[in-house]
Amino acid sequence: MSSASRIRNELEKLKSALRSVNYELDSLNDEELTHGEPQPLLRLLHFVLLRYSAPLARFVSEQGYSELIGASDFKFIGAVYKCSRELFGHNPALSVTQFFSKGFVERKLVFVAHFVRFCKSKSDELEPGKNRKVNVPSRVFGAKPTHASAASTGVASAPERSSTPPLAVK
Repeated sequence: MSSASRIRNELEKLKSALRSVNYELDSLNDEELTHGEPQPLLRLLHFVLLRYSAPLARFVSEQGYSELIGASDFKFIGAVYKCSRELFGHNPALSVTQFFSKGFVERKLVFVAHFVRFCKSKSDELEPGKNRKVNVPSRVFGAKPTHASAASTGVASAPERSSTPPLAVK
């Protein structure tokens, strides 16, 4: 696989991770990202750590990473790396200096995508039940109406019995 196709692949993985945290992908500049520009990556890291989830931001601050707010870019990324190592057990594959230099595109994209996923996972842990999609049966796909849909039509229905045990929710 060529370098360009690996970079495109990593960019798609990053976009997928960003979708999971409800990041507005229209604001991404693919050209900047595929050239390894640090500024768009810094914006993504800032969003996921400080704006995506209030409980996550509070948790990170309570763990002693309050220097993330108002820090210079260099200090911010240093704190992000420290957070990645200490809170998530992930050692970045590039140095802070490499993060700010040209090149290392694939490594930068991989790191940010992993970090977004770590933050999403921690946020879900801190807010169980929130940010989770609920599957609602639909008549369009042949599902039988549930209590909720029966209530909306005014027709009562008995609960369905299933031979499979219910799934435990963590």
